[in-house]
Amino acid sequence: MSPSSAGIVATVQPRRKTNDMGGRIPVVWLGLLAAGLALTVAGAFSLDQHVRSFVEQNATSDQKELASLISRYSEGHWLLAAGAIGWLFVVLEKNLPKQRRWIVVLVATIISGIIVNVPRSLTGRARPNNPVEQGWFGPRHQGQWLIGQSRYNSFPSGHTTTAMGFAVAILLCFRRNGWLAVAGALAVGWARIWVSAHHFSDVVVGILLGGFLGWAAWRWFVNIGWLGDGPGKDDRMFQPSLTIST
Repeated sequence: MSPSSAGIVATVQPRRKTNDMGGRIPVVWLGLLAAGLALTVAGAFSLDQHVRSFVEQNATSDQKELASLISRYSEGHWLLAAGAIGWLFVVLEKNLPKQRRWIVVLVATIISGIIVNVPRSLTGRARPNNPVEQGWFGPRHQGQWLIGQSRYNSFPSGHTTTAMGFAVAILLCFRRNGWLAVAGALAVGWARIWVSAHHFSDVVVGILLGGFLGWAAWRWFVNIGWLGDGPGKDDRMFQPSLTIST
């Protein structure tokens, strides 16, 4: 274009990505976070026997019935069904951004449910209600494989991990009322302790693992641009802009 000519040129520029986490986390903060998590897990292990004794002495039949109900309907397939229903509603509304966010929730739930089975299978920790023995026995004990044997798949809690992955993904994708999902996941952890299916530390580690996996799934989709700049933002990766050149 010559210097004397003037015109309006339409261009398409990629939207600048924003970092929802506020930039890179300093190493010192990562160290403090790791130390805090280590102390939390260590503290949970130290409280296992105290919590178990408290449950045995104070859990009522009504409480156990409620805990059993929560446990039954917090299994992974029920969570996936809930996510699929949410996705179907927004499909009917033809709301593409929300469809994508429900898909993120479903992916986070599936990933949490799969990954948690790795330590559950390898650690061989007996459940509190195991009538045979208590302890950590690894994947093989007394000549028998313990992988897939529910009585020895206590650590960490699969219900809690999957529920927390589901809840954290909802919280990050939708924000509004997302804390209700997190409260529901915590209720799942309570229920698993109350029915003597898990030790306290199983649930605490499940909460931490599920929360991380839910965040990681959401963050990956944000980083590839599938969710735009995050919750509440337009999901288009590119926006048209006008540049006036002279």
